[in-house]
Amino acid sequence: MNGGWLRLVVILAWVACLASVFWVGHRVGWADRDQDFTRYKETAGALLVAEQARNLDQAEQFNRRIAEIDRVRTEEIANARTEIERLRDDVAAGRRRLRLAAHCPRVPQADGTASATSVDDGTTPELTGAAERNYWRLRERIETVTAQVLGLQDYISAHCGTVSRGQQP
Repeated sequence: MNGGWLRLVVILAWVACLASVFWVGHRVGWADRDQDFTRYKETAGALLVAEQARNLDQAEQFNRRIAEIDRVRTEEIANARTEIERLRDDVAAGRRRLRLAAHCPRVPQADGTASATSVDDGTTPELTGAAERNYWRLRERIETVTAQVLGLQDYISAHCGTVSRGQQP
């Protein structure tokens, strides 16, 4: 019996030793994995911070480009309006004339034949007051829309980075 107990104790001791070796090996493996995970997490965090900083820089550069486009185009619209106002004032004061490409059709006579002259009273054709106001208003709107379209083209070019005025993407 003593030999049986001794054998059992030796076997249990071996089992305990093997279990402790596996347990220690397992713990060391977990420690290595924990260190690897911590290292990967720190690396990923640093990469994320760098990416966020790069994105923020790009957004700030884009916003500066857009603000510059807006400033330039707004200035162009203001200059165009100032020029139109100056021209309008010059025309009203008589310093300049508003020229029209106009012609008067021949007026038919009572018997159905055309008159010998194209203008019966011989005066120069002129715009009515309402037509002249509409002319100035339309000219101002054309300048405004032109500057706005150019601004939108610049915005698209800055945003996409590949489209330039007059070229297809």
